Amino acid sequence: SSNRPVVLFVEMDGCIACYFAQKTFKSISEEFPDIIAAKIMKPLFYVSSNFRFKYFPAFLLLAKGEFLDQTEGNNEAKIRGIF
Repeated sequence: SSNRPVVLFVEMDGCIACYFAQKTFKSISEEFPDIIAAKIMKPLFYVSSNFRFKYFPAFLLLAKGEFLDQTEGNNEAKIRGIF
């Protein structure tokens, strides 16, 4: 268990925007070592969640097990904003 916030990158197979967002997500996450950055594939995420997404990739901010914020798409400013 950790009290550190988590940014979860939700991606899916065949998603071109997800592919390009990986590099952006990695570089931004390295700027914020106090935040846990993790990736998960959409089918696995659907099994354990009630969230449904219209667009991919999706980024979720969680803290102490609670949902705080979300953004979707491959936009560097939006991804940075979730951190």
